[in-house]
Amino acid sequence: MLLPGLFSLPIIDRDAPHFAQATRQMVETGNYWQINFQDKPRHLKPPGIYWLQAGFVKAFSTTQSHKAWPYRMPSVLGGLLSILFLFFFTRKFYSDKVAIFAAIFLGSSLLLIIESHLVVTDAVLLLTMILMQGALWQIYVKGRNQEPIHFSLIALFWLAMGAGILIKGITPLVGFLTMFGLCVFDRNFAIFRYSRFGLGLILLVLSLSWLIPVSIAGHSNFLWDMIHKDVAPKLAGGQESHGMPPGYFMIIFSLMFWSGALFIWRGYQWGWQQRKNPVERFLWAWIIPSWIFFAIVPTKLPEYVLPVYPAIAILIAKAVVDSKQLQWNKFFLYLNRFQYGVFVLYGLILAGLLLYVPYFINKQFSYIALFSASVIILSMVFALCNVYFEQIKRAALFTIFGSAIAFFPVWQVLLPSLKPLWVSKNVATVVHHFGELTNSSPLLSVGYSEPSLVFMTDTHHVKFVNACIAIDLLKKQNQEFVLVDKHHRQQLISLAKKNHINLKPLQTITGYNFSDGKWVQLTLYNHEK
Repeated sequence: MLLPGLFSLPIIDRDAPHFAQATRQMVETGNYWQINFQDKPRHLKPPGIYWLQAGFVKAFSTTQSHKAWPYRMPSVLGGLLSILFLFFFTRKFYSDKVAIFAAIFLGSSLLLIIESHLVVTDAVLLLTMILMQGALWQIYVKGRNQEPIHFSLIALFWLAMGAGILIKGITPLVGFLTMFGLCVFDRNFAIFRYSRFGLGLILLVLSLSWLIPVSIAGHSNFLWDMIHKDVAPKLAGGQESHGMPPGYFMIIFSLMFWSGALFIWRGYQWGWQQRKNPVERFLWAWIIPSWIFFAIVPTKLPEYVLPVYPAIAILIAKAVVDSKQLQWNKFFLYLNRFQYGVFVLYGLILAGLLLYVPYFINKQFSYIALFSASVIILSMVFALCNVYFEQIKRAALFTIFGSAIAFFPVWQVLLPSLKPLWVSKNVATVVHHFGELTNSSPLLSVGYSEPSLVFMTDTHHVKFVNACIAIDLLKKQNQEFVLVDKHHRQQLISLAKKNHINLKPLQTITGYNFSDGKWVQLTLYNHEK
């Protein structure tokens, strides 16, 4: 599920090229404490993910390469190890069969598959979350059962939390919200004693020592920059047009957790039925407080609730394996029946998107898309038929294998073949056909400023400017190539004529910028001296 597309998929706008380019510049300069995108500091995320990516670039690639896969490797391994560690922790409390189903439900969730293909933080963050929560799960259950708690579990909990801070910074939020939930459910504060909270906070503070060299290298207060520029805007309002009302995550869950979404209310019924059991109580404390927090925060992106997906996967897996032990109450029974309709709706939407997107982008029918859409629909039908006859494990296998068979060609073949999606890659190919860019003669880009263009050329081989600055640079410096979108083309041409600059059109590149949801038409000009 995670490996297809690893080598064939180009870098995906818009966040991924920011991470990849900042990593490239770390390796280029040898300064691993400074996080820059071109000449601008990028103090939005901690340096951990950049260091991981830099290790793979140094080991398997070079900074001259424009291949995305070395930068993608930490995400892929983060996803794979998340699956394996979820199995490891789950089998401490449940059977191997439940642990296997939990791991596979997580691994086949569309959200984790997407995040494992992106050059961002979330798949690696999930790994630290599972290590942290898996350790806390054992600490809590052992404490409740008055069993000895080995210090290695306590150390793992706090160290994993520190590692998560180094990757993205939100592990304490989920960890402490889980502890808060346990305090509410148990009506006591014993979890703080079990986890040696005071000692843990000392370890956590010590793990933040990386803030000092990063701040010195960036000539700023890195923590304040990150809070001021990234965290606070998300809490204050819908940052970058990502504001959504409460309920957003529930609406998209059946799509993002495909193929386990069919069984979500079975999982919740099991969790409710066993809510007084410490094992299931911990899972509720993992899910409910964090989900409520992310639902309230104005800025919402699908990956925000990925840290609670492992707990949901465990509940679903237990309900699937031991489905005959479920004792339905009317509330969950009606919701479960309603979920069948939701599952069908989202299955049809998913199949429809697989058919529509290739036709919309390439203007032609795709047999690969038809195959994947057919598999999605058939697996959905067979799964529902087996649910009707109470063959729940068989139904789960249909959704899991259906997803694996359907998504493999999508990531490996279909998406890379949608050439108009990869605008920056197409621009770089055209530019290199007509000549070479240099630091002293970079490509001037007017009206098109996607970060992937920097990654697909080189660090100092492209400048994002307006039409006036482009003309000034053409007059004063040895500039050769100018790229302009159709909205700024006339302005550029008029200014060029006014300043007696001869621009020769070389080629027009048409593509679909999915970050903006718009078709773009870019024209490459050569400055004839």
